[in-house]
Amino acid sequence: MLLRIFQMPKSNAKWIPEPTPPLKIPLGRAVGCLNERQNFRPTCLSKNSKKLLLHSIQNMIPNSNRNLYILLFTCAAVLLLLVASVVESFGQAVTKSHSVQLTIPVIAMLDIEPNVAPITLSLTPPNEAGQPLTVGSNATNNTKRLNYTSAIAQGGTNKKITAQITSGTVPPGVSLRVEAGVAAAGGAGTKGSPTGLVTLDATAKNLITGIGRCYTGDGSGFGHVLTYSVIISNYSLLKFNANNSVQITYTISD
Repeated sequence: MLLRIFQMPKSNAKWIPEPTPPLKIPLGRAVGCLNERQNFRPTCLSKNSKKLLLHSIQNMIPNSNRNLYILLFTCAAVLLLLVASVVESFGQAVTKSHSVQLTIPVIAMLDIEPNVAPITLSLTPPNEAGQPLTVGSNATNNTKRLNYTSAIAQGGTNKKITAQITSGTVPPGVSLRVEAGVAAAGGAGTKGSPTGLVTLDATAKNLITGIGRCYTGDGSGFGHVLTYSVIISNYSLLKFNANNSVQITYTISD
């Protein structure tokens, strides 16, 4: 802005500024600052552009109301900044994350319910001479149940339960057998399937197969009923008054 000195009477000499021609700033530039990302971004104007914009606004406003308009414009600008700040704050999502490590152990457990107390099986003697020993109610027992829990590793195979005699021997002429019933209601998952009647000896034999990820429930009302029975396999080999005790072992494995 240029200043010119006019010669006036000495008592009335003063500086008179030359009227500043209205400065122009492209409207698109000013509007673009308001519309950038739908927020008011005063930083989109350079320092010189801001001055040009302020001078243009001042030249558009009469001198008598200039201070009032500047005040109103300042208040409006501050209000826009506050609104834009609030909208931007609500529009931003703050997230945090952390990892959780899950560990599922491989499990293979079984139990005999209600306890591991011994059971007794016996043949029924004849009532009359000339009659054979008979297999009566004392030759069977179904008071035991087999419970189990199974958790298979990723890519692992289903489990099975085997039965075998691990101590003692069965008296000559008789056979000791066991059969697992179908799993009772309760528990969850893929429970195993019984293989049927198994004659017990020292060799491990499959009693239940196809056990997946499951549990039968715990107690005498769950799992598979174990039915033991003894039969005469060879009468000529029987040794009367024989009292043999055997130990039966159940194993769950892949």
